[in-house]
Amino acid sequence: MKPNITKICKNCKEEKPYTEFNKNGRYWYSWCKKCWSNKNCAWQKNNKPRCRASDKRRRDARLAKGLCAKCDNPQLENVVLCEKHYLMRLGHDRLGRSTTEVAALLKNKLVDQDYKCPYTGIDLVLGTNTELDHKFPVSRFPELAEDLDNVEWVCSIINKAKYDRTKNEFLALCEKVVMTAKENANQEHR
Repeated sequence: MKPNITKICKNCKEEKPYTEFNKNGRYWYSWCKKCWSNKNCAWQKNNKPRCRASDKRRRDARLAKGLCAKCDNPQLENVVLCEKHYLMRLGHDRLGRSTTEVAALLKNKLVDQDYKCPYTGIDLVLGTNTELDHKFPVSRFPELAEDLDNVEWVCSIINKAKYDRTKNEFLALCEKVVMTAKENANQEHR
């Protein structure tokens, strides 16, 4: 990088430091970063079908190599996304927020749970048997829909069985199922 040396952008005609220009190998671009960005945004806006087609080709090429659909990181098992993008998608779908910070917090929750379902003790594998469950269901407690303290990682079977019950309601139901099953077993042996 050339310190304290300036260059004139051929587009906006402003004199700017070299740090405001991109470099291609040994050569500096004649347009500043801001002008290039504006030009690219305008081009993409006017060429949406071409951009979509190009994005699809890049996505398909990554998928063919077993890489994430959105970046060049390896896919999770059974999912076309890497861990980061999978967690971001879950953050969007379950919490209404899709940021890398939310993804990191969700990952930390899984680590804090030691990758175990709190109900069954089953090992949790991202993208295979994990689901993000609202402890207090959104259907009954919409004010807690985006609260990170209201979610925990559970195995898929438990999340489907729990449905719209709170943790305590679900555990009470499980106890009732076990008690009824024991009573029925005792009656059959008589």
